[in-house]
Amino acid sequence: MPLTVKQREYLMNANHRWNIKTGATGSGKSFVDFTTGIPKRLELLRGEGLSVIMGNTQGTLNRNIFEPMREWWPGMVSEIHADNTIDIFGHKCYALGADNKKHVARIQGATFEYVYGDEVTTWS
Repeated sequence: MPLTVKQREYLMNANHRWNIKTGATGSGKSFVDFTTGIPKRLELLRGEGLSVIMGNTQGTLNRNIFEPMREWWPGMVSEIHADNTIDIFGHKCYALGADNKKHVARIQGATFEYVYGDEVTTWS
């Protein structure tokens, strides 16, 4: 499936510390992330901090991001491990639900190299 003009525009201009997309449900925001945005960012990692992918819950994160990534990129995205990490393209990322303060406390004070947030408006 080719990217839309808006999706391509976002990818070309998403070079700031904070890059935020808005739009209707089903408009392709997550699609551009799991097909292009997240892989592109992980490829650029230099090992200078943690990688975190955060959603409202691990369940919604799995449904919205990881399951589609597994379909799009077979064999490149693991299941979420017991320590709340996931292997994506050979990189260890923390997969955290923003609804659980215990999960967030585990990474508090850490240095981050990449953080992706899914459905940020639903976070506690």
